[in-house]
Amino acid sequence: MRMMHESMRVCYSNMSTNDCAIQIIEHLSNTHFRAKKEELQKIYGDKRVADLPLVVLCIAGAARKGKKKYPTKPWQINDATSLTGFEFRDGEDRTTLGIWAWNHIFIIEQEDGSKVAVSLIDSQGTFDNNTSYQDCSTIFAMTCMFSSIMCFNVFTDLQEDKLNDLAAFVDHAKKIVDNLGGTGKLFQDLVFIIRDFCFKKYLDDENGGQMYIDKVLGDVKVAQLQQLRDGLNASYERKFGFVFPHPGEKVALEKTSNIVDMNPKFVYRAKEMVEALLSPSELQIKRVGPSVMYCKNMCDYISLCVKCFDDNQHFAPKAVQAVNRDFMINLEVSRACESYDILMEKAFVNCDSGYDKEKFAALHNKVFQQIQNNILKRIKDEGVVKEVTVKSVDQLLNIFTKYKEKNELLVEQEKKRLQIIEEKRRH
Repeated sequence: MRMMHESMRVCYSNMSTNDCAIQIIEHLSNTHFRAKKEELQKIYGDKRVADLPLVVLCIAGAARKGKKKYPTKPWQINDATSLTGFEFRDGEDRTTLGIWAWNHIFIIEQEDGSKVAVSLIDSQGTFDNNTSYQDCSTIFAMTCMFSSIMCFNVFTDLQEDKLNDLAAFVDHAKKIVDNLGGTGKLFQDLVFIIRDFCFKKYLDDENGGQMYIDKVLGDVKVAQLQQLRDGLNASYERKFGFVFPHPGEKVALEKTSNIVDMNPKFVYRAKEMVEALLSPSELQIKRVGPSVMYCKNMCDYISLCVKCFDDNQHFAPKAVQAVNRDFMINLEVSRACESYDILMEKAFVNCDSGYDKEKFAALHNKVFQQIQNNILKRIKDEGVVKEVTVKSVDQLLNIFTKYKEKNELLVEQEKKRLQIIEEKRRH
């Protein structure tokens, strides 16, 4: 655990007092949402993190359940710590409308020295009395699509009604044929967070949360209930459970944010959960199909998802599939062009005289084949591979032309240099 703490200190090295939650998706009216592109660009286009692989931890849960407090330094929770971040309030008024993100992207150094970016996203309370069921499903659906770690927040226990709420989107999503590669699962990590948990035997056990979730999502005799469980189990790569005792009377009555006022067992469980979810060895990087998502890609992805749901108000799974497919193809094409540019540039670093036509053609073919092999390793679907290849060829033509002209210039310069040397030799 010591290594975990040392690595995670990197997360907050650049934090400032201006860090806060900002709205990234606005709930305009029934069935209408808008991505706030300027805010998204500020968060995910930041040069400090733009080129890092991205982990996205999203939280969704029933409305007015106080799901949104985070410690400013989760691995250093002590009596002086105050929970800050997404506004927290039990009661009649919703405090999270639409979808919000913490405006500071954290950086965690993994055990091999590589770094990943971590984004925290929070959604409007799902399935409340002030939002239509359709809009609730859309908010939850978008949160699922954005996340690599999806946290579902509930109170007291995990009964069938809460599982049904969770399955509202997943049930639709099951119908999407996901043949883009990767693990074959629609989503990555699903985390159940249960506060004010009511079963002592699970609270007393170090692994009680996982035991409880495994039991609830295990086999049952009623076919309809089993079908729901099968759907959830088939949709997520990994499932985790964390159970919390009541945080304490002062928290409930005064809405205090000070750790010293909280039940020590609640605080211990919070530390345990954060350390488990953000462990450098366990971090779940966001993927679309088999393609790894980088921080700079998130702005376009969120905007496309919001447009997809806004254009398909009755939620069309095929439309969602099309967004994921198109985004992944464009992502792969962009990376193919970037890789081609880097490899060709490298080939000219120590080449002052250029290449003859045969060698230049061989260089191009070698680089193109290397990129093609990398695509084939990641993507299983032949149709997608073909589309990526066709689009890549079109876009690579411009980059190829750039290096062809550069090579011709070097060859011409070398030819003139040799002519000058020859003339000097003759005289």
